Amino acid sequence: MVMRKLRSKGINPQISTCNALITEVSRRRGASNGYKMYREVFGLDDVSVDEAKKMIGKIKPNATTFNSMMVSFYREGETEMVKRIWREMEEEVGCSPNVYSYNVLMEAYCARGLMSEAEKVWEEMKVRGVVYDVVAYNTMIGGLCSNFEVVKAKELFRDMGLKGIECTCLTYEHLVNGYCKAGDVDSGLVVYREMKRKGFEADGLTIEALVEGLCDDRDGQRVVEAADIVKDAVRESEFYPSRKCYELLIKRLCEDGKMNRALSIQAEMVGKGFKPSQETYRAFIDGYGIVGDEETSALLAIEMAESLKLRAEEES
Repeated sequence: MVMRKLRSKGINPQISTCNALITEVSRRRGASNGYKMYREVFGLDDVSVDEAKKMIGKIKPNATTFNSMMVSFYREGETEMVKRIWREMEEEVGCSPNVYSYNVLMEAYCARGLMSEAEKVWEEMKVRGVVYDVVAYNTMIGGLCSNFEVVKAKELFRDMGLKGIECTCLTYEHLVNGYCKAGDVDSGLVVYREMKRKGFEADGLTIEALVEGLCDDRDGQRVVEAADIVKDAVRESEFYPSRKCYELLIKRLCEDGKMNRALSIQAEMVGKGFKPSQETYRAFIDGYGIVGDEETSALLAIEMAESLKLRAEEES
């Protein structure tokens, strides 16, 4: 409707205007409506596939047009539509994808764990001579790490270095999370320390993944190391540990009889606005029992009962 009116008046908008219109419709009304607007803008529903390649009017969609639609469908979890847009870009319109296009398609596959498909896209880029950028590497490294293929991810990480492509914070975060997910916390620590040396600050999810990995190790020194990582992250960046992170540290410290350190963490936890939970009380009760302080353990059991009773009354 919009384009017909413009064309009837002899007006052909610039491609940047068309792309902006499609993007805005996708953002406000969803990817499907953005796609309908694309079909209307370029007159693709009025002609055959062969005629569409010639295009109506003076404007023709470019890679940015298709990239915008693929991103919109990807954000809505519509991988099949991302693939459809890709096919239309090449087969219906004859537009060549750029590195951003490949990155979106790879990310769509990686998000669904379809790593064999993502790797095919990666190889196609190589065949077509599309130069990998840092986003392409991060996309594949992130996908591989999420799907327990950290060895392949590490190979791509090395390849980045050989090609002189600077890693970003996200590159390291993917690897740390990947190693922790695979149960190789030692390698995760190595990457984390390298990341710190490069001046990068990990996000909260990465730090907590590392903490969880360290706490799963039954070596008592590991939980101290985890507590130190959290302490440094709180001091050096804007990291705010979750309740789960605090409770995990307290539980493991208490299990190892490191009561003073556990109390320090509990004080910080309360200072952040987290009230002691039943799990926290039980950790301290068991911890003081482990170190032979039965009196404190018994007093905490009474305090826990009173606290839970009071909380129940407040909520009723």
